[in-house]
Amino acid sequence: MRDDSPDEVHGSSRYEWERIVRRVKMPPMTKGVAVILATYANADGTSIYPGNERLAAVTCQGDKTVRRALAWLRAGYLIERVREGSRGGRGGFADEYRLTIPSDLLTRHELLSPDETPVVQTGDTASSDPEHRSQGPVPPVTQSGSPVTQSSNTGQRDRTPTQYQPPPLQDQRDSSVRYVTTGDDVLAQLIAIDELAARRRGA
Repeated sequence: MRDDSPDEVHGSSRYEWERIVRRVKMPPMTKGVAVILATYANADGTSIYPGNERLAAVTCQGDKTVRRALAWLRAGYLIERVREGSRGGRGGFADEYRLTIPSDLLTRHELLSPDETPVVQTGDTASSDPEHRSQGPVPPVTQSGSPVTQSSNTGQRDRTPTQYQPPPLQDQRDSSVRYVTTGDDVLAQLIAIDELAARRRGA
């Protein structure tokens, strides 16, 4: 952030100011104080006087943190103190601010892009976040949830065992009974099983 004064400082409506401040890069604590501070403004960005004590309570920050945040916003010409409050204890008046935008905003502050996304450097394809770095191609997954790999010996696609696979059950059906598989013959199959059971009971 530059230290020199801008040529002009314009008052801003709350809506426009919030849109701009969302894009301005600043310390996280300062951004939180700025967002809360705007909620106390009129639609035209004026009449802001919540007081440091209330700002500290609402933002869950200490008094010194709130004072530093307000000082940063004033130095960046994003707010203007239009009336200095008194320091006379509980009966004193709080400082009054208005929302402002400096004429050299784009050169004084670093901003996100208009769609509020960080600027990506050309050719920078690796993420700085280790959790989002590429770990290579992900093997396909079968319907059962087991990843499929390729055998180095046969070149065929093998499924990596992830759990015990029980052997297939042997056919325990009686050879004297005609079993059917179509839905239309389910009743006939049940009758045949009943007849077999009856023969065995009579034997």
